[in-house]
Amino acid sequence: MDSERAILLVLARDPTQALDLANINYTTAPGSKLEFHQLAKGLQSKGLVSINDLDHNLISLTEKGRENALEIQRQAKPASAV
Repeated sequence: MDSERAILLVLARDPTQALDLANINYTTAPGSKLEFHQLAKGLQSKGLVSINDLDHNLISLTEKGRENALEIQRQAKPASAV
């Protein structure tokens, strides 16, 4: 699974809460804080997430992002679970 899809799935766990990039343990994460910020910027340019204007560590799903994350969740479910 690519990094953008992974972030969307993490955000989809609770779409009412923002993901705080400041709370990620980057010693065990699959990328650096800079890489996560770049991923968020890319997702924002696609209209899938919004980055908080006052705290750039906070990202949340847009309506388009929620739809996209739901589709990813559906695709990730095993065929027998459908």
